[in-house]
Amino acid sequence: MRPTPVSSAGCGADTWRGGSSSRRFTRTSGPGSLGTHLATLADGALIDSRVLLAHRCGADEGAWPRAEDRFASDLLLPDAVADPWLRDLTRAAAEAPIPVLLGGHTLVGPGARLVARGPG
Repeated sequence: MRPTPVSSAGCGADTWRGGSSSRRFTRTSGPGSLGTHLATLADGALIDSRVLLAHRCGADEGAWPRAEDRFASDLLLPDAVADPWLRDLTRAAAEAPIPVLLGGHTLVGPGARLVARGPG
């Protein structure tokens, strides 16, 4: 199912409707709640943070935080992220009581399958 646009308010507004549980808790509790919330659901998590950015900023990547911020977030380096919302999300993932990896579709799609398959 394709997300339905709600507004064109730009990054910072909740611009998409969708079925992401991550969107629901970051919208209601803020991005800093990510790690605590995930710990109630699982022993570890792989999160496609681009889905959260699309919910927050819209599908146009031009409205998203700069690429350097996204990649620093993927590496769980919150102090290297200039965007305050993404920095809070990154810090929450890095300090979560469970292991949390952030990244794009490659991490949660084929990357996860390669890791699960193991060597050989």
